[in-house]
Amino acid sequence: MSSEEALNAFLLYICYYCYMPKDSDFLKNINPQKPDSFITSGGIEKPPSAFIKDPKMMEYLEKTWNHYAENDARDIRTQTTFSGLSHSEEVFDSDPSQRYGGIYEAMTRYTLVDQKESRLFKENAERMHGVNFFNEIKNKIDEKKSKNDNKPVNILITGSDVGFLNDELRYKFGKDVTVCGTTLEVSRAQRRKRYFLKLIKNGKTQLSPESVDYLGKALKEKIDPCDRKWRSILEMEDDKPEFDKIIDTCGELLYSFDYEKPEIFELTFKACISKLNPGGKLYVSEMYGFRYIEEYCKEKNLIIEKNNYDDRHQNLKTNYIITKPENSG
Repeated sequence: MSSEEALNAFLLYICYYCYMPKDSDFLKNINPQKPDSFITSGGIEKPPSAFIKDPKMMEYLEKTWNHYAENDARDIRTQTTFSGLSHSEEVFDSDPSQRYGGIYEAMTRYTLVDQKESRLFKENAERMHGVNFFNEIKNKIDEKKSKNDNKPVNILITGSDVGFLNDELRYKFGKDVTVCGTTLEVSRAQRRKRYFLKLIKNGKTQLSPESVDYLGKALKEKIDPCDRKWRSILEMEDDKPEFDKIIDTCGELLYSFDYEKPEIFELTFKACISKLNPGGKLYVSEMYGFRYIEEYCKEKNLIIEKNNYDDRHQNLKTNYIITKPENSG
């Protein structure tokens, strides 16, 4: 092989490695290794979990997280195949009423953008939780400052996926907040995020020019480093209170529910409560395990608010706001 041929082969390999999907057959052949969701950033082992003591349970969780992430990553391809649509931007030009269960549903992401205006976002976080998060967080910032507490409001978003809501909160409040998220599989979430941003910028979502301008400023192309630390709250090293707000929008408290191992949901919920600062709030929408949550809150004297709302398809949903008392230990 000549030096020119060797250079061309090397450049071809780099192009494939950088730009082809991680789950492609080509990449599996040239770089066989465990999926990203099995390893930490940089391949470094993480410290032991404060919540999972049994190695077999952690191994089960890793397999479950990996399986869920792979299914989610295939969602767009699978849904579009079932609906007979091509995996391209052109589907956003068709009638959304003809795309129920197809790419329209697969592409739903949760932000504070008004769901009535956007075709990309099925619901927004405010509607699903019955809470104006901008007001809630601004009030918490003002409360801290009134007590001469200049520390930022700490926010955790469990199951943050592409991190749009995370980006919006950082953009809105800057240094007054610290926002972290748990992300099951960073590389796949990163590819989806870039794809969705491209659709927004190319006018494929029928957003108003004002919303496109706002999202162009608020949403970052890359997954924030603070959203790359953990796949789950169950990976955290300690169980000490840390967060003023924990927001779960169809997140970990939804996909942690396992009929074979119901203790996973219970551990996840307990971890959320454990990581809340006194006076902190946990916001939950879309989950199973209602009875357990209500019994646990009653037992631990947690303040619980429960409300119903109709989603876009007139399905009755339930959201919870759980407050940890100020005098809790």
